[in-house]
Amino acid sequence: MVQGISIHIGINEIDEEHYGKFESLNFAVRDAQNMADLAKSADFKEFYILADKVKPPKSKDVIDKIEYASKKLKDGDILLVTFSGHGAQITGKFEESFDQTWCLNDRQLLDDELAYLWSTFEKGVRILFISDSCHSGTMVALTETLIEKEKKVRARGSKRRIKRLPDGDGDSIVKKHPEIYNPVIQDLKQKLIDSGSSIFKEAIEKKGVKVISISACQDFEDAIEDINNGVFTAALKQVWYGVKNPAFGAKGKFQGDYKNFYEEVKKITLDLNPEQQPNCVKIGQKVEDFEIQKVFKI
Repeated sequence: MVQGISIHIGINEIDEEHYGKFESLNFAVRDAQNMADLAKSADFKEFYILADKVKPPKSKDVIDKIEYASKKLKDGDILLVTFSGHGAQITGKFEESFDQTWCLNDRQLLDDELAYLWSTFEKGVRILFISDSCHSGTMVALTETLIEKEKKVRARGSKRRIKRLPDGDGDSIVKKHPEIYNPVIQDLKQKLIDSGSSIFKEAIEKKGVKVISISACQDFEDAIEDINNGVFTAALKQVWYGVKNPAFGAKGKFQGDYKNFYEEVKKITLDLNPEQQPNCVKIGQKVEDFEIQKVFKI
């Protein structure tokens, strides 16, 4: 019997000792809880919420939960992972110009770390990966970047909060904490060698895993939150439920595939914030078979 696991990460506050001063988010934890509700509405039976306001999740919490899923899911099963929080960029450590990162409470989690984790799943597993954070366009780790090359200045409403660190400066954090990041990078390089691949995208394709990533913005863009959610999460909920403010326990009404879903979410996101264009990336052999399935279908 086909099964699904969903993991929902939301972080309003990150460690100031590690990151320096930053603007707290208001709704990232709510985004994670709302996405867990969405997973329930799509009949996911096993789900995990890593979104505690008092004890925000750390990198080990996220990695451990994904590794648990990699051991349990088999050919044809599906993993749904959602993230809402601050995002950053660092200078690329492998083939990319830049690595995109999630800002977890204790440290930045690199896109290549996630790509390695996707490559550990069994052949035929479907992974849907949704990221509501700044610089998240290719958080799935690609060599190409489907992005604009210059950052834009955004008009910011007083209640709108940006889901990135001040100046988006992830590199300074890496340099400040070499004892944390150098071992992570060296470990990734060894894992890449062990996989016999030149990039993690290739390792994913060799394994036969199918990955679809839908993210809040392009790599050099900011994702924002507004009145009740991240703008991207609000748009995604509206498309899935068919209304702006779904009642608790509502069922999803969207019947289309991933391509149509992404286009609808992009349209509403751009209506809410014209400077934030969602991105969709697909990796894997015959990933098109996954793309034409009904969204969130187990």
